[in-house]
Amino acid sequence: MPSKKILAGCCLALLPAWVQAQDSSLAAGVTAGTMGLGLTATTRVSEHVNIRAIVAGISVDTSGETDEVDYEADADLLFAGGMVDLHPAGGVFRLSLGLFHNGSDIRANGRCTRTDCQLGSGLGLIGNGDRIEGDIDFNSAAPYLGLGWGNSVGTAGRWHFSFDLGAMYIGEGEASLRCAQANTINQAACTAGIREEERQLQEDLADFKIYPVVMLGAAFRF
Repeated sequence: MPSKKILAGCCLALLPAWVQAQDSSLAAGVTAGTMGLGLTATTRVSEHVNIRAIVAGISVDTSGETDEVDYEADADLLFAGGMVDLHPAGGVFRLSLGLFHNGSDIRANGRCTRTDCQLGSGLGLIGNGDRIEGDIDFNSAAPYLGLGWGNSVGTAGRWHFSFDLGAMYIGEGEASLRCAQANTINQAACTAGIREEERQLQEDLADFKIYPVVMLGAAFRF
């Protein structure tokens, strides 16, 4: 019978081949792009199909002033969902179909810094110190279509890098504006103009139903 040392030596010699044969089907990574900063998890279904889960988001705050208004705006982007990655040739090129929960929203407010500020085409009026607040909400379901390069559960190496280019249908955002005034005398005048401002904003949002997606990623295969 072979000695224990000979058996141990054979096992050690075969270990690299055994690890290669396992072809690990799970990878985790990070992404950065127009969806924000995110985490990913990828699992292999077959030689040509992977499933990828993504959670990504970012907060952006801005403020400034014009001749009439001081304003502040906060945009919170949040996406959580998954993709089916199709690798037609079994390599790094992929076509991706996905569905995401879109928890993004935008909030803004502006304060009149002149004696009076006009709203819309002049039908509405607010005075110095009066404020307008508003927010924009989006459809909660957002389908995705794109292409990319990368296969984090491929057999070559542990670290993998990727690139995604695609489009997400977020639908027409829903705008809501409100008068939040310090001078209640102007309340009626503000209400008269705020609805026109809201309609104009809603018309502008109709041109932004598609959200471009560009992502760079890095992942480690377990």
